[in-house]
Amino acid sequence: MTSSFQCPRCGVSINYSENAVPAHCPTCHSPLDAAHETHRLELDVEYNLVAPPLGTQAEVLEATSDRLMLSIPGGRKGGNSLGCFGILWLLITAAVSAAFLYGFISEQQGEKPPLFVFAILGLFWIIGLGFLYFAVKLKYTRGYLFVTQDRAVHQSIFMGRKKNTEITLNANSHAMLVESYRENDSPVYRIKIDTDGRDIHFGTGLPHELKEWFVETINTFLVWVYGQGVNKPAPERDLFGNVDRGRMC
Repeated sequence: MTSSFQCPRCGVSINYSENAVPAHCPTCHSPLDAAHETHRLELDVEYNLVAPPLGTQAEVLEATSDRLMLSIPGGRKGGNSLGCFGILWLLITAAVSAAFLYGFISEQQGEKPPLFVFAILGLFWIIGLGFLYFAVKLKYTRGYLFVTQDRAVHQSIFMGRKKNTEITLNANSHAMLVESYRENDSPVYRIKIDTDGRDIHFGTGLPHELKEWFVETINTFLVWVYGQGVNKPAPERDLFGNVDRGRMC
């Protein structure tokens, strides 16, 4: 018996049997196994959306012929390694600061330490606290994304504070993965919706599989909505924003 599933990276349909599952996608060459089978959401719209990866808290809150609304969960484990690095940085800085102050007080009784030393140590404290703040923000920032043909609105929520970013869209607007920072020489990506001018970016702390789902879901909607009654429909693109010419043929 032969069945099929869609490649989670490029979306191409792949046939397989119970005794033979392709090791790699024939189009994008991504590794495959039976667990990569994707499930389509049953929506009353003409475009198809893949369900979010299992175990994530992302949701398609609304999907109609002219708008799309998604919930964006917190990064959960996304900022753990950066937070550990920040704590280690602060511990080392604290040890160096304590050793310097103890040594100076012991040898130079009654004199004040030079101000430039306080400035240097203060800089290291600021850097360490910055790492820690960024890690907490990656872990606990959640939000919502609202997309129509003309605009996209991203609302981020962190520690009860809400921030809205709105951009206008056109037929060339699309979602993509861009590098946010490097961790052990490996790039960590964020999701970016690119347009002519300002952009929206979010999701640095999310699992990579979920970032790919957001890119695919947003671009599926944009490709469909610009293909309805528009002279120049949006081109289909890969996860990094490049035009997928193989799918346009």
